[in-house]
Amino acid sequence: MLKTIKRRILLIEALLVCLLPVTAAYSQTINRELQQMNTSYALQYLQKAAEFYTDANYAEALEYVEKGMTFDDSFADFFYLKAQCLIQLDGTRAQCLDAAETALTSGLKLRIYNRDNLVLLLARLYTETEHYSEAIQVLDSLAFDSADRDFYRAAALYGLGRDGQARDVIEIALSRWSFDVRFPRLFFLQERDKAMTRAGKKLADALLQQLYVWIEQEPSLAVYAAPFDPNPKENSRRLKVYRSMYEADNRNLDARTQLAAVLAELRYGVIDEKTAIKEFFDVTVADHLPQKANVKASVFALYSDQLIELCRLTGTDAMRKEIGNRLKTFSGVLLEDDNRDGISNAAVFFEQGRPVSAFFDLNQDEVYEYQVQCNFGAPDLIVTAKNGYAVQYDSYPAVHSIVQKAEKREYIMRPLTFRWEPVAQTELDLRLRDTDAEAPAFFTLRLRNNARLLQEHDFIFSVLYSEEPAPSDTNAVMRMHFEDGRIISAEIKTGTQTLALARYRNGVLAQKEYDYDGDGFFEVLEQYSKQGKLDKISVDINKNKLFEYYELYKTDGTVIKNWDENEDGTPEIQYTQFPSGNAQTVWKHRYSGLPVSVYYKKGTPERLTIGKTSVPLIKDPQYNVYWLEMRPSFSDKVAEKLTALFKDTDSDVEARTILIGSYELYAVRSEGAVFVQMLRVPVRAAPVKAEGRK
Repeated sequence: MLKTIKRRILLIEALLVCLLPVTAAYSQTINRELQQMNTSYALQYLQKAAEFYTDANYAEALEYVEKGMTFDDSFADFFYLKAQCLIQLDGTRAQCLDAAETALTSGLKLRIYNRDNLVLLLARLYTETEHYSEAIQVLDSLAFDSADRDFYRAAALYGLGRDGQARDVIEIALSRWSFDVRFPRLFFLQERDKAMTRAGKKLADALLQQLYVWIEQEPSLAVYAAPFDPNPKENSRRLKVYRSMYEADNRNLDARTQLAAVLAELRYGVIDEKTAIKEFFDVTVADHLPQKANVKASVFALYSDQLIELCRLTGTDAMRKEIGNRLKTFSGVLLEDDNRDGISNAAVFFEQGRPVSAFFDLNQDEVYEYQVQCNFGAPDLIVTAKNGYAVQYDSYPAVHSIVQKAEKREYIMRPLTFRWEPVAQTELDLRLRDTDAEAPAFFTLRLRNNARLLQEHDFIFSVLYSEEPAPSDTNAVMRMHFEDGRIISAEIKTGTQTLALARYRNGVLAQKEYDYDGDGFFEVLEQYSKQGKLDKISVDINKNKLFEYYELYKTDGTVIKNWDENEDGTPEIQYTQFPSGNAQTVWKHRYSGLPVSVYYKKGTPERLTIGKTSVPLIKDPQYNVYWLEMRPSFSDKVAEKLTALFKDTDSDVEARTILIGSYELYAVRSEGAVFVQMLRVPVRAAPVKAEGRK
């Protein structure tokens, strides 16, 4: 019979060994089939998204891209289409750039588009966000020349200040890509107001000679070419043609081009000053403004350099006064385009001639590094999203408070002790007072060249106190008080009630007190060393300012826990945890007064001594109870009772006295085990009731 059972066991084991590889292979097959299904669905969504994109249905295309990526996001085409759709749907350049960079991640597959498409898109976004070196680097990876490659290279070279090399690229492009209007437009935008070199003059003349090739394709080129043509009659003729034939088209162009057209037409006498001022202040913009999500309202728009140019071109006193009156009540946005690439890097919103908010975008990715809210034209709140700070002012530039949003921490400054001035209130040099002494000054906000994001070390010496949600209770507030940049105290409060109080010495934690029941009395005291390491924890259970329990923390890692029931300074029970993981519990014998010591090894009681005498430990068969020297016949009932008595306590060590007939049982719990000694009650000290000690 035994042999038969053994043979069956061996057979079952053999079957299991055979089935394990089969099960693993089956699981791999199922996973492979599921992956194939997901890939198939993803490709269907990709094909549909590409069709929607081709039909200029960008919202639908983006929706299909997002759905397809949930099945399989290993296709670079998804990220390429996402970036292209976001561009068309006015997503931020940061979002577009993130998708475009992901599309070129190593290991992604291409099904519809090719790598050149991905590289050119990324080069465009790098150029628009002022990552010029990265743009040139990624363009160098292309194997073949193209108009896009040359254009983005020229734009990046201008961005890096390598104007001569940029002009060389444009000069070559004139023969390679003769009908591409982007190259003359780039030259005219970037070279205006720069000192003209011989090479630059030669290229400008060549472009003017071929202007007829592009002007029908992009009529606004007449506006940008005007400053380079020394023939005023020819400029006037081209601008008259542009105004008469393309006025409606001009209103659909970007605000900078519309304003440039007004200024060019005024400069060459195509329109008078009154018409110019009216049209100049009627230009609006809606795209790529720092407005609320899903809000795309048109606002009146000016560019500061073009406003200055308007004031220079306007000569009559009445019209210059009209400009002053309009600026006095101007409500709209004043934009800056420092690098003349047609993308604004700063937007200052006005109401009734005063700034109400400003947004500064250092790399043109539409993630605004400095966001300013104003009060009567002066900065009142500056938010720096990159590091999550919000700076509130008393009176600019004196800071009242700083909020660290990630940690929800607010620093309150001592009055007038910390000044932070990243933004300057700048009066535009309009020179209106040259002809009208009462002309109003027009102030805007500009980011200082030396502006940098705040760090805690910049302002910590001016902090009076800080507040943040308490780590253990988000409904409570933790307030830390500072002096000379160092914490001197900290408290946790709910309303006016203090739950915890910490004190510091030379910036190092020295003491903590806790009020656990909220009655205004600190039951727990923590004390720390000069290095800020925990030394001692004391607990006053009955709130008489004497401690019944305390823990000592030694430098070698030893922890000693003491129970002093009668509050005489000498503990009745002491538990020691050694760095090795071993432990020892010591208490006084009930009658002899000798020390009873239990020694633990890795959490298990190893031996027990009374005085210097080793005493055998007898383990109860059912419960984690150990008897000293002897176990009575009724031990099972006692063990069950003791387990129940100790069950509801969280203490590491606890002592209890129980009377059963003429016997006294003295039990101590330590590390989850209960140690019991049975004593016959002497007549002179017969207990009359049960006692407990914690």
